[in-house]
Amino acid sequence: MLDRKDILETINMIRDENLDIRTVTVGISLFDCVSDDKNRFLTNMYDKITRTAEKLVPVANELEKMYGIPIINKRVAVTPLSLVGGRFDSDGYVEAAKMLDKAADTLGINFIGGFGALVHKGSTKCEDALIDAIPEALASTKMVCSSVNVATTKAGINMDAIAKMGGIIKKTAYLTRDNNSIGCAKLVVFANVPEDNPFMAGAMTVEEGLLTGFDNAEIKGFADGAVFMPMIGSIPFVGYVFDLAADADVDAFKATLEANANPRWQICVTADETIIENVGNTVFFLMCPASLGE
Repeated sequence: MLDRKDILETINMIRDENLDIRTVTVGISLFDCVSDDKNRFLTNMYDKITRTAEKLVPVANELEKMYGIPIINKRVAVTPLSLVGGRFDSDGYVEAAKMLDKAADTLGINFIGGFGALVHKGSTKCEDALIDAIPEALASTKMVCSSVNVATTKAGINMDAIAKMGGIIKKTAYLTRDNNSIGCAKLVVFANVPEDNPFMAGAMTVEEGLLTGFDNAEIKGFADGAVFMPMIGSIPFVGYVFDLAADADVDAFKATLEANANPRWQICVTADETIIENVGNTVFFLMCPASLGE
């Protein structure tokens, strides 16, 4: 039974203390959009984003009304474009950014992330072309966010990339100078980027590889995944839902998660519980405080 005091306290949190849900983010893989034809790839990308996330805003609005708590931002994160852009030159990546912006406008969302590159192990012509395109891409779009990862503890620091990003940041500020250099607010340079990061400007989808909450072992063997975690980094809470292929060894996958889970991934705080369960080929993973009320 609901207590009157608890109800009034919740109302006060929303009205006076601005309680809200900061964001909801849908992650979308673009690997199945790849094509050797640029226009076909851009069309595939637009169609998949708008099809997959078409209910994001209506459902979020419905939840706001149902629970009376505002959801401030609705966002989409896609696979880093340098991984799927193929032979794009810088002009091609600018076109891709504009197509992402068009998809975001169609959906009615606030931001779309994924215009990024992972160059901690070095860069190819593909990553270099995307990085060169960042200033113009951010200057010619409204909702696109960009990120570049230049270092990891395991791979080391790409000093060439760091030097290059200094010039990119400066050029981005210059090209968006008439709007308070807003482009720099949509660009982040990472070291040790979480490869399942749902937050802008460095949002990424959950792909096979290094995932938040695990040691340096790469988590592989799932077909699709989703992550949920708080924006406040001091809370030791991270959860995943993994969908495995029909012929996958579910028990072996769960054993891999258990063996590599690191309750102290946040360094300063420690998760008390690790929960790994499955229903069929869907695996649920959670690390959290002993009481979620904490």
